[in-house]
Amino acid sequence: MRAEPTVILEVDRRLAQFIRTARPAHLDRASPAELGRWYAAQEVRKILQDACPYEPGSPSRSAWFVEKYGDAAGAVIGSDG
Repeated sequence: MRAEPTVILEVDRRLAQFIRTARPAHLDRASPAELGRWYAAQEVRKILQDACPYEPGSPSRSAWFVEKYGDAAGAVIGSDG
């Protein structure tokens, strides 16, 4: 991974944490505010996924997400790999 300024890494990690915590417990019973937060998190997730320089499904891509987002990597990777 290329070296990035600490501020950018921290912002990326906070965005990943936002994605991880945004899903309502029950999507079918979520309030409009909870749904709005969830949809916003999905948009952020897509932006962060698009920033990855590796092909979906590759081991390098997974490793990149883990290195960059730590514990929240799974929330950013999602089902797109």
